[in-house]
Amino acid sequence: MPLPEFDLTKSNGALSEGVYQTLQSAIIKGGLKPGERLTEEAVAKHAEISRTPVREALRRLQDEGLLQTEGRSTVVAVPSLDELNDLYTVRETLEGLAARLAASFRNEKELLMLEKLLETMRQATSDGDVSKIVNANAGIHETIWQASRNRYLMQQVGNLKNLIDRLQASTLRLPERRVEALQEHEQIHKAIVAKDADSAEMLVRQHFRNAEATRLMLLRMRVTDVDIGGAD
Repeated sequence: MPLPEFDLTKSNGALSEGVYQTLQSAIIKGGLKPGERLTEEAVAKHAEISRTPVREALRRLQDEGLLQTEGRSTVVAVPSLDELNDLYTVRETLEGLAARLAASFRNEKELLMLEKLLETMRQATSDGDVSKIVNANAGIHETIWQASRNRYLMQQVGNLKNLIDRLQASTLRLPERRVEALQEHEQIHKAIVAKDADSAEMLVRQHFRNAEATRLMLLRMRVTDVDIGGAD
């Protein structure tokens, strides 16, 4: 298990806070994968500190649901399908709100950026270049967040995206989903250009319902390989 590098000089003297922030970021961004084991001893040795601040940091991460106990081990949490459904519901709502606000507050620079990213996505879809498609897709949504003019919304929806993305590769690796996603983005772009806030929100929410339905289907197919269905 590759542990992240710890820069504890930025933790304002609170070692447990620095350890907590580093591990939280690694889990959310996918550096530490679901099911990977963490021990006080290994983290303390890697960070070159005592075990006490590590213990405090691990306890906080457990309280947040990012870590869980399996027997005597502490591992990166593997959410159940019910928990994932809850995450997806919140994300769909926040992404829809971002699109509604973006349709009202977007500027010409952001419209040009969206058009440029859409053109990249069109070409990448034609070429079957999954990496470029995924990057263009992320850029489109980040531009919409930016156009919402709400930094708190941007932060929350970004964190949700990272939490979900760490669990599985993008659904855009499926050819049929790539074509659907491009068409959905085209319609979203038209609504934002037209300043049609109602349509922008509706289209983005449908876009994420479609994406998450595909993601859940793929996760259910994996359920025998990775135990994510502990609840019911």
